[in-house]
Amino acid sequence: MFTSSLYLAALLSSLVASSVTRRFGRKLSMFFGGLLFLIGALVNGFAEYVWMLIVGRILLGFGIGFANQ
Repeated sequence: MFTSSLYLAALLSSLVASSVTRRFGRKLSMFFGGLLFLIGALVNGFAEYVWMLIVGRILLGFGIGFANQ
């Protein structure tokens, strides 16, 4: 769950990111992806429980998916 959560979130967010990019543009889409990545890194950095690590990895995956779009 810990390892694959990042990859699954990146896959799902890259599918959604295309419509967000079309509507708001690349610059805002990449900014949103960077913001999600930053929040995910902070959650992982301050994690005290396993579920916090998984949530952080999911946010990192969303950031990667948006930036990859």
